This record gives sequence, structure tokens and C-alpha cells, in this order.
Amino acid sequence: MKYVDLFHFSQEIKNNCESIFYSIVNFKHSIEKLEKDLLEYEQRLKKTVEKNEFLDVEKAYELIKKSKILLHICKDSAGHDFVPYVLTAVAYLINIEDASPDFNCIDGFDDDEEVFHKVIEHFNLQTKIQNYSEKG
Repeated sequence: MKYVDLFHFSQEIKNNCESIFYSIVNFKHSIEKLEKDLLEYEQRLKKTVEKNEFLDVEKAYELIKKSKILLHICKDSAGHDFVPYVLTAVAYLINIEDASPDFNCIDGFDDDEEVFHKVIEHFNLQTKIQNYSEKG
């Protein structure tokens, strides 16, 4: 995405505006916040597993893994149509008040899985996920 100089600014102002612009269109702050929130979510999951043996832990960790991969893909794919949808899916996963509370019931991660599945399928992201996973 190209920055359009709508005004004739000094070079210093222009550099700052370009930096802010790229940060916004690349969702830099949103991605960084979601990465931080995802780590906190993973810590909450670890604590909850000790108290609730009925959680679908495998599904939860698979969603966390997928979230981390997708966030990395978003960093490398700024400006693509799928980025805001992926960020929404990750935010939905870590949202405490989603349709089915993750830590309160056996099927708490089913709605999260459905959101991820729809986004990945709609934007055909499975290949990108697989390629990223293979790269390590």
C-alpha cells in the first residue's frame, strides 16, 4: 500500500505521518496487542485446566497455535483483505464473553473453532498456514 502525500509537509512531519500511516494500515498495534492478549489467554487456560478437567485442551491449544501462525502471516501480508478478519477471529477466541464461554463448558471452544474455520476457508488460508508451519 502506498502512502499518498496529500499535503506538502516538511520532511520530518512527512516521515512521522508515513510511519503512523504504515502502522495503521498494517494493523501493527492491533497485532501486537493480540499477541500479548493471546499469551495472557494461554496462561489463563493453563490455570483453568488445573481446575476443570472437562475442557477440550487439545482444541484450545490448536486454536492458540493457529492464532500465532495467523498473526505472523498477517504481519507478512499487510494490506490483504483477510487481515482484519483473521484479527477478528483471534480477538473472538480471547474474548471472555463470546457465544460459548471457553472455560466454563465442555464445548466452549466449538464456536471459536467455527469462526476460525470460516475465515480460513473463505480466504483459502490453509496453504499459507501449512507453508508457515513447515518453515517453522
